[in-house]
Amino acid sequence: MIADRQTPAICLSSHQLKALCTNTHPSEEQLNALIRLWIVARNSTSQNKRIASFLLNFWGGSYYKFDMTELKTMEKDLLDDCLTVIQLLSTSSQSLTQLLGVTEDMLQALANHHKIRPFYITKK
Repeated sequence: MIADRQTPAICLSSHQLKALCTNTHPSEEQLNALIRLWIVARNSTSQNKRIASFLLNFWGGSYYKFDMTELKTMEKDLLDDCLTVIQLLSTSSQSLTQLLGVTEDMLQALANHHKIRPFYITKK
């Protein structure tokens, strides 16, 4: 049983803390923000490659890097959606593919479309 939110966090086990911090039911607002970003990433807008990079980072962050300073150059509505999606994906127990209902092949196609290359760390 998970302790209620009145219990001091120091008294909770790591499992209980994870359960409290995990958002198993994303809000409609969060899902709508994610869908709007997916649509922008797939369409032709001035910001589509930037949004595609943002989403790809959550799919394969070890391979697809996103420079957070890019957020400063975004239109306000897109920035708001990105911040909402950061909150969603950092607390959700579901992956980006599950939340969007897309396949990994679709995300790879998005990367290919925008010519976003994976970043590989090479060992010396």
